[in-house]
Amino acid sequence: MKEKIGINFTLLFALFIVLISANTIYSQTIALWPFDEQKGIYPSSVISDLSDNDYPLVIGPGGMIVDGKFGNALDPVHQPKIEIEAREDEIKYGLTQSPLIDGRKVERMSWFNADFAALMTSGETHLRKQVGFAQATKTKLNLGDFDWTVEFWFYPSRQTDEEGVVFEIGTGPRGENNFITKLSLNSDQKYFVFYNQPDAAEIKIPTDLSFNQWQHIAIEYDASSNQIKHFVGGKLQPLPKSAELKSLDVGDEDYMSVGRNGLWGSPLQGKIDELRFSQGIVYNDEFTPPASFSYLYSQNKNVELKKGPELLFDSNSVDKEYYNLGNRKHLFVDDALLADTAGAKFVVNPPKKAEIVMTNIEGTFRKH
Repeated sequence: MKEKIGINFTLLFALFIVLISANTIYSQTIALWPFDEQKGIYPSSVISDLSDNDYPLVIGPGGMIVDGKFGNALDPVHQPKIEIEAREDEIKYGLTQSPLIDGRKVERMSWFNADFAALMTSGETHLRKQVGFAQATKTKLNLGDFDWTVEFWFYPSRQTDEEGVVFEIGTGPRGENNFITKLSLNSDQKYFVFYNQPDAAEIKIPTDLSFNQWQHIAIEYDASSNQIKHFVGGKLQPLPKSAELKSLDVGDEDYMSVGRNGLWGSPLQGKIDELRFSQGIVYNDEFTPPASFSYLYSQNKNVELKKGPELLFDSNSVDKEYYNLGNRKHLFVDDALLADTAGAKFVVNPPKKAEIVMTNIEGTFRKH
């Protein structure tokens, strides 16, 4: 009896392995940026990663949150220019351009030159430290000799005379060398280019894109065959040449830039939504493009807005003897509730430089 059970168990185990090989693909999300932050957010605001790893980006003057495929998206176009008054004592906040470091040719980042679209960096340590950035070269964002998949929704809307960068990861110092891994779209938008410096690989990936239309883009790498596969809308594109890719060396001043290169040029030629990096092969064969990966988007779709209380007064209100506030809160910054303001004026409390007001903060609290 025991022998029969043992034989059956062996057969079942073998069958299980075959089924896994044939039908199941295992992958793990490295990072997922849905770009669903509020439209109009200002430079240095956080762009959240919805993976378990918590790899946030921040938005820069060279990018805007706009309408997307699912919720909102990132468009690497410039925000309205903000004039900054340089002050001698504000170098550490980037309000004054810091001098070149000896032996460097690229200025350190400040608000005079920080035209990135979305960025994580360990090299620009003086600028806006409220977010704990990951070191990109120490993570699986540092694509190389392992199975990986990069996918996103793309809406090409601009023709350019140069390539447009989807993402660039560099060892740093930023702009001082060519130690990068980069995915870009060529100027005529007929092929993507995957550049991997450690292997000196520059792989042209043919693509068939539709202008002014959202389409799902997937690029994946099979390390066992050294082969990149590319899908547009779930349809397999012509295979590029094979290449053995390698991850970048770890860099103390590494960075990852989305939508532009490390010098903030070569903006991507359209909007990008739901950028996801995965370890493993997500799509083995042609597939139906996925729905949103963001639990925030699916939650927001099902939210029923509730009508608030009626306005007590507005610009068209007629004079009343009194207003019944009940248990409502009212921001007392206007004269709506005052019968007479003769001899009085409204002023705002002046800002006060406080430096550090909280210490010993732990966890994912954003350190404003």
